[in-house]
Amino acid sequence: MFTIPTQSGRTSPRRVSLAPLLLVFTALIAVAAGLAVPSGYPARGGAAVALAAPANQEAPSELPESLSREALLERYAAAVVELKSATTCAAKEVALNKLIAVERNWVLLGYGESGLDPESFYPEALTFCYEEYFAKCHELKDPAFGVAMRGIERTAHVLGKGTLLDASKIDRCLTFELRLEGRFDLRNSEHVWMTHSRASVPVEFDGLQYTGQAPLESIGFTYTAPVPTKNTRVEPGTLAVTSMASDFSYVAGTLSSGQALDLQLGLQLASPQIEHWVMALGPGMDLPRVGLFWGLGFSELHRDEEVWPANWLLQGFQHVGGSVYARKTYVRSGSALGLAPVDEQTAVELWHTPKA
Repeated sequence: MFTIPTQSGRTSPRRVSLAPLLLVFTALIAVAAGLAVPSGYPARGGAAVALAAPANQEAPSELPESLSREALLERYAAAVVELKSATTCAAKEVALNKLIAVERNWVLLGYGESGLDPESFYPEALTFCYEEYFAKCHELKDPAFGVAMRGIERTAHVLGKGTLLDASKIDRCLTFELRLEGRFDLRNSEHVWMTHSRASVPVEFDGLQYTGQAPLESIGFTYTAPVPTKNTRVEPGTLAVTSMASDFSYVAGTLSSGQALDLQLGLQLASPQIEHWVMALGPGMDLPRVGLFWGLGFSELHRDEEVWPANWLLQGFQHVGGSVYARKTYVRSGSALGLAPVDEQTAVELWHTPKA
C-alpha cells in the first residue's frame, strides 16, 4: 500500500539521459494534481522525428521558423523564466515539460551539443512539488498527497537526489486515527444488557504496516433483571488496527462527500471488555457476575467480516469530508450464540490527522 511504481532511465549515445525519469516525474505531478501532460509535447516530438537529419549531417536548410536554432534557444530561455517564476507545482511541471521538449527537438534535428540542461532544474521542481503536496495534505486533509510525495521521493533516490527531501514529512502526512463507537443491546427473557463503548486508535506506519491500538472504554453499561442489581462497572478492553490498505484510486485533491473508497481496515479485539455487576438476591446474598457482552455482540453481528476469531476486515467506506476521511455505519440485529436477540448501532470513522 502507498506505493507508486518507478521507471528506470535509458541511455543515449550522447550521455546518460535523465529525460525519461523527468517525464515520469512530470507525469506523476500531472496525475497527482489532476492535470494532463501538455498535448503540445508529443506533437513537437513527432514533428522533430520527421525532420531530424541523419547522424553527422547538417540539418535541412529549410525548416519551420519555430524549429530553428535561434527559435529553440529563445523558447528554452522563455521556459526557464517560466519555471523560475512559477508559483504552483502544476505550473513548474508545464515549464519543465517545455524545457525537455526543446532539448529533444535540438538533438533530433542534429544541431549537436547545445549546452541545454533541463535536468539541472529537476531538483527545484522536485522539492517545490514535494513541499506543495505536504502543505496540501494538511490543507485538504487528503492522504493521496502523501502517496504522491512518496512517489517523488523514490524518483529522487533513483536520481541520487534523495537528500534534498525531508522523508519524515511523508509519515507526518500519512497519519490517521480510527474512531469507533458501538452499542449492543442483548435480551434474554426478562434480562437486558445494554453496553456502549468507544475507542480512538492512533494509526501510523511502523515500517511495515499501518497499525495502532488503544483502550476500548465504556460510555455506559446497564443491566436490567427481575431482581435488583448494583455495582455495575466495566474493565476496558483493547482495540487494535492491524492493517490499513488503499490504492487511492482517485486524483489527489478531488475527493467529494459520499465518494466510495477502496479502503480496507484490519480490526482486532486484542483484549476483551469485561462488564461487571452484582445481583442482590437478599440480605447477605450478593452474587457478583461478569459478562463479555460488547465483544460477544460485535463478534456475532460481524461474522461476514471475520477473518479469524476476534479479527475482522472492514470494507465499504465512504468519504465524509474535513478530517473525516472515511466512515462506515452499522445498524444490525441478530442473535448471540443463537439464543439472545442482539441489536447494534456502530460507527467506524478513519480520521486523517497529519502532523506539522
